[in-house]
Amino acid sequence: MSEEQAQQLSAALNILDRRISDIEKNQERLKILIISLTNAIEAIKNLKGKDKTDVLMDIGGSVIVPAKISFEKIILRVSPEVAIEKDAAATLNYLEMRMKEATVALTDNDTARRNTMAQLEQVHAQLGNIMQPKPDTIR
Repeated sequence: MSEEQAQQLSAALNILDRRISDIEKNQERLKILIISLTNAIEAIKNLKGKDKTDVLMDIGGSVIVPAKISFEKIILRVSPEVAIEKDAAATLNYLEMRMKEATVALTDNDTARRNTMAQLEQVHAQLGNIMQPKPDTIR
């Protein structure tokens, strides 16, 4: 095999390495999203139906203030520019739907990672075959 083929395989290795890195970063983001959604769902389930609940609210800058909150209506941010008001049941439905989507995305992402790892191993094997000297060339 030629030096050109070795360079092509080396370039493929670099591309696959970057792809695996991107997939792993996306997996971490999805795991953090799932944890956040789980926490929000549990908080709403535990606090809905109560009149006013005392909480500590982080307002940034290491400042926490006591507050009383009600779960009659919840403001739900659906994008950076858009927030809508929903009741607790509708908010739970929305969060549970997002949880399912995130879980499916995490599964799909894991499949993509496994497939990319298999491709990486194939390219490594091909590159190893190129780098090994052929028996008839050794004297």
